[in-house]
Amino acid sequence: LNAQHLTKIKITYTLILAILFHCSLFSQAKNEVEIRVTAAQFPDIALTYLKGLPENTKPIKLFKETNNEKSSFEAKFKLRKKHYSIEFNKEGILEDIEIYIKKRHINKQTFHKIDSYLTKNYSKYRFIKIQKQYRNTTNTNTFSVLNEAIKNTDVSNIFYETITEITIEGKREILEITFTKDGVFSTSQPVNLESYEHVLY
Repeated sequence: LNAQHLTKIKITYTLILAILFHCSLFSQAKNEVEIRVTAAQFPDIALTYLKGLPENTKPIKLFKETNNEKSSFEAKFKLRKKHYSIEFNKEGILEDIEIYIKKRHINKQTFHKIDSYLTKNYSKYRFIKIQKQYRNTTNTNTFSVLNEAIKNTDVSNIFYETITEITIEGKREILEITFTKDGVFSTSQPVNLESYEHVLY
């Protein structure tokens, strides 16, 4: 093979690798699909749990959500001017309760750690959505998690889940980045924003 042929082979091989890499990233991106459902389509055990919500809870909207990894059920409502979402697994067991917040609602020390991580790892970043997440660490629909979320209690099972637009090496990407209650990085994964139309609640 002469030099010209070798160059063509290298270019072709590079293009193939680039395409495969792009496809791999796309397949790993979190693709969420959310559809409204009726109470009849919602797990009975989850509906029983929702009956324990305060009387001044605004109308509850029920959804079924699917992504790359699983399907789940979600109830969204407004309480005391705050937007909540409660997620259940397909059997109706509570997974977590999330509250839509602004960055000013995070204490300064915790936010400083979050900001330091994002600034260190990306050229630029911009929050699209931030949620304070109360995770259920049991296998039952415990009302203690609901009470903690409603009272904004400072407990160990809190995480901050963010949808963040980042820039790295001149390229923009949307990531779901999660931090612990102390602002320590936990997890990160790409998000397909086209499938994330409910990102702003």
